[in-house]
Amino acid sequence: NASDVVYKASGGVVAPSRVVPPMAKEVRYMRVFAPNCSSSIDYEELVRSFFKTRRLLNEGDVFCVPLVERTSIYIDAQHHAGNLIYFQVQSIHPHSAGFTTYFVDGTCTFKAESKPTYSYIPVSMDCFLCPPDNECWSCFDPPDMWHDGEPTGLENTVDKIRNLILPSMLQLADSKPLHCNILLTGPVGVGMGTVVKAIARGLNMHLIQADCHEYCCDTAAATETKLRALFSRASQCAPCVLLLSHFEVLGKDRTGLIDEPRIATVVEEKVKELERQCRRWPVIVIAASCNPGAVSVDMHSLFLHEVKMEAPNRHERGDILVSLSSQVPLHNDVSLSELAHQTAVCFASHGVSLPCISRVFVGHGTW
Repeated sequence: NASDVVYKASGGVVAPSRVVPPMAKEVRYMRVFAPNCSSSIDYEELVRSFFKTRRLLNEGDVFCVPLVERTSIYIDAQHHAGNLIYFQVQSIHPHSAGFTTYFVDGTCTFKAESKPTYSYIPVSMDCFLCPPDNECWSCFDPPDMWHDGEPTGLENTVDKIRNLILPSMLQLADSKPLHCNILLTGPVGVGMGTVVKAIARGLNMHLIQADCHEYCCDTAAATETKLRALFSRASQCAPCVLLLSHFEVLGKDRTGLIDEPRIATVVEEKVKELERQCRRWPVIVIAASCNPGAVSVDMHSLFLHEVKMEAPNRHERGDILVSLSSQVPLHNDVSLSELAHQTAVCFASHGVSLPCISRVFVGHGTW
């Protein structure tokens, strides 16, 4: 009930029966910088379509519009960062005395500002507005694990990294920049990508994922050009987390055996540039490697923090299985605790496979 919402927002000062939010006539908005859209697109029709359903907004609110069946808006399919575009409300007219919240619908005049803006985003809304990407979950809701700021069984690592990041998010613009670049290491399939996604989600930041294999070119000059473009893109999408997976392959020559100092110099230059320029809207660089011993010495020295992930213990494996199977009908003789005990050599990625494969073999019946 809209009256109840406004009543709660006002601290109970106005009786809910007497509160009727006014209807806005004009809404000015700005698109929020994001990795998954092009600045050349006209978003006015997209916004107008979204407000065919009446919404309740304040000035300064960030609202998100789903991009289902609008893939032409993506820069490219390989690097799109989600199915939502975010907008921030700059002003609502006319103003009504005593009100900060207004109804907005398709009868309003929508005017987009020419320049996008930076903002933290309600990234957790994607699980409500967008369908699941994974075919295995197409017949029912995806597991809560993927839509949680603290995925089950991986909470300790998430907390550790988040505590390293928070000071850099709270620093003042005129203060000395805080270094928050993290080297994340662990066995293959331990869940490093899941952890970083959860951190970005929990901190309301964009996520840019880059596989370093794609940035290793035949020449150091070509690699340098691609890396400069990547870091430039990250700065434009601040605040964000930049995840560099398979980091150990970066900074090597074509043989993969000899360090390439030129590449390390470029990465160091761009990382320090981000620290200087992105203070109000930080860019957090997290490099992930399953083989930290292969990371060049020059590259390793760029990271003040190193976080090591271990294979999940029996208790953590049990929690992961419970979370992943929460939407799967289990047979009476299935013991998740016994499965956790029998999967001592399995990592988080194996836990994901179990309910998916089981649904295929049993024809979407019980597990």
